[in-house]
Amino acid sequence: MGEDAATFLDSSSSLVRTVDGGGARPADDKVFQHNGAGTLIIKNFQVEDFGKLYRSCGNCSTMYDRHVQVQNVRVTSPGDSIVGINTNYGDTARVLRHHDLRLRRCRYRQSAPSTRV
Repeated sequence: MGEDAATFLDSSSSLVRTVDGGGARPADDKVFQHNGAGTLIIKNFQVEDFGKLYRSCGNCSTMYDRHVQVQNVRVTSPGDSIVGINTNYGDTARVLRHHDLRLRRCRYRQSAPSTRV
């Protein structure tokens, strides 16, 4: 699949995007990269042999609050984590009904300072 199956860009914090259904394998790193603002909902999805299902940008030139909801996702190892977020930029994550408890649900990190919106 390469590095990212989809990258989400936008500057509107009220924007909600939904990925409903589908799957990805193998993924060199991230499946979904969230560089813009708003909320991404990933549901009824399957992922196998991956790094992260979702990653919010940690070094974009403009940083936004980013939010992700992961619902009813089937995860097959190997994999690093379901989501990776930046707590110092106000990112949030909700992971509900995922099917593989051996993986790390969420990886939190503090990203380098940049322009904050």
